[in-house]
Order: sequence, then structure tokens, then C-alpha cells
Amino acid sequence: MQRQVPKTYLLIGDGRLAKHLTYYFTFSGMQLVRWSRRHNNSQELLKMANEVDCILLLISDDAIEIFIENNPILKDKFLVHCSGSLTSDLCQGCHPLMTFGDSYYPKSCYPSIPFVCDEGIDFEQIFPQLTNPHYSLPKSKKAGYHALAVMAGNFPQFIWQSVFAAMEQDLRLPHKLLHPFIQQSMLNSFESPNDAPTGPFVRGDAETIQRHKQALQSTNMIDIYNAFDSWLSQHQSKTQEGTL
Repeated sequence: MQRQVPKTYLLIGDGRLAKHLTYYFTFSGMQLVRWSRRHNNSQELLKMANEVDCILLLISDDAIEIFIENNPILKDKFLVHCSGSLTSDLCQGCHPLMTFGDSYYPKSCYPSIPFVCDEGIDFEQIFPQLTNPHYSLPKSKKAGYHALAVMAGNFPQFIWQSVFAAMEQDLRLPHKLLHPFIQQSMLNSFESPNDAPTGPFVRGDAETIQRHKQALQSTNMIDIYNAFDSWLSQHQSKTQEGTL
């Protein structure tokens, strides 16, 4: 049986996600309208909501259910949110696993973005014109999934920010000299995550680690270095215990 193709989508919000999905949906030939509190009023929301088949709530997690409650017209519509952690009885969840910047990405990037959907959600029924890879996840596991995604996508960024600043301010070296090293490290991790790490922690070079700690003692990075040292030591101990 041929799937029914939704005629129009209403995208609510004006942040980065709304910007990127508008761009993607538009060049994919999908019909859409947009509404945001900053540019539209409640009468326009009522009119738009009555004329579309699917509404995407692209606003902050904490505001989603409040927004639905404050706009009862939405309760009779098919609602989708794109939060990676929110679970709600008022709307369905389809999370695009990607970081979205200020600038558009190449068009070829968007169809490769995976969507992680609430269990029981038919991604192909909601977005029949999209070919993105999509996965199902029980709502009970969403918080853990999102925590891992945040760690993977942001924790390295925070470390790089501090490392780049120290390179330039303390060593008077341009941080771009680290770019090939970081890039290759990431590629190695994608190719073989268990074998990718190198350096003194992998070699068990305690003297080098101590020299690092002495060099970082007066900086704001000593805490993160000590935390990794402690975490890795515990992880390695548990790994060794598991092989006995």
C-alpha cells in the first residue's frame, strides 16, 4: 500500500535546528511553513496549525510541553519534537544526531544524519521524502543515550578550547598546528576505537605522567588531567580483574 505523503509541515522555532531543517526540507522538495514567537503571533499559529499535517516543535526541551499546554489547538495535531532526552505523552520524539552550527552544511551532509526515534515511531511514515538512517530507542533509555551523545560531541570541545588557549597564550604557538594531530586521532578512533589511543597512559609511562602533572600544576587543566588519570586507572583495573 502506498504511504500517504504529508502535504505540509509546520516548523515551530527559529534556532539553529529550525534553520537547518528548514534548509534540508526545502531542498528535499517538502512543503513547509514556519512560526516563531519572535516573528509571528497566536492567530498566525492557529491558522498555520489548521492547514498542516505535521508539526515539528523545534524549541528548547523545557518549553515543549508548556507550549503545547498553552496552545490547545496543537493537541489535536500530529506533533514531533527533536529533543534527544525529552520523553512526553504529548508528542513523538525524533532526534537528529548531529551538531548544528550557524552556517548551512553541504547538501550531501543532511541525508546522512541519523535520526533516533522513540520506540514505535514510523520515521518513514512521518518523513516519506527523507532517506536518512533511523533507529528506534525505548523512552526509558533516552536520557542515557543523550548523555553519551553530549559527552561525545562536547567534552572534547571543552578540552580543545583550553588546550588551544594554552598553546597560544603560554607557548606562543598557533593552535592550528594541533589540527592534523586531532583530525588523525579522530579518524583512528572511528577506524579502530580500541587501538586508537596512544601516549603515556597506554604505555604505562608513570614518569612522563608525573612530569605532565608538574607542568600543569599551576594551570586550570590540572584537574581534568588528574580526573582522566584516576578514571583510566580505575578502568584499567576493572578490565584486568575481568580477565582473571
